[in-house]
Amino acid sequence: MNIIKKKSYLDIEKVIEKEMAMARRSNYLFGVVVISFHEKKDAGKVKEIIEERIRAYDIYEKTSSQSYVVVLRNINNDEVKTVAQFFELKIENGNIEYFVYPVSQDKMKSVIECGYVMEKKINIKRAVDVVLSIFFCIFLAPVVCIIAFCIKISSPGPVFFRQERVGFLGKKFIIYK
Repeated sequence: MNIIKKKSYLDIEKVIEKEMAMARRSNYLFGVVVISFHEKKDAGKVKEIIEERIRAYDIYEKTSSQSYVVVLRNINNDEVKTVAQFFELKIENGNIEYFVYPVSQDKMKSVIECGYVMEKKINIKRAVDVVLSIFFCIFLAPVVCIIAFCIKISSPGPVFFRQERVGFLGKKFIIYK
């Protein structure tokens, strides 16, 4: 019988990159708290303090024998500061740094070490998205027109209809189908 072992850790840099991508797409803030402590024996105590304070959907990872990184999702600058102050009070021999994206975007990038390379990837992806979108819009326009004509003659009502939907964080938006 084969037993598949599941990874017991998260890649915190990938989590932060995904949060940054979500923040770029919407009005979304998240925070990162970096906790460094001097004694290796404090690791268990620090983990308990982190688990006591974070919410169920926040993420933390031990990044070295003497540091943790905590990702606080959907949180504003003041709330991140409050969490960091809580950690400062509870962790006696520690150094606490905190960042909020996009408020302190430059500091955040230096923390996860993605800086220029990440921005270059984003610009290349954006250029490819724009070029492919234009290409498909031009070459699929005749097909879409034929389909719209077929819908119009085969069924009553409009070709396109408008519908209100609920999106991320309960924000409502209009979709046209």
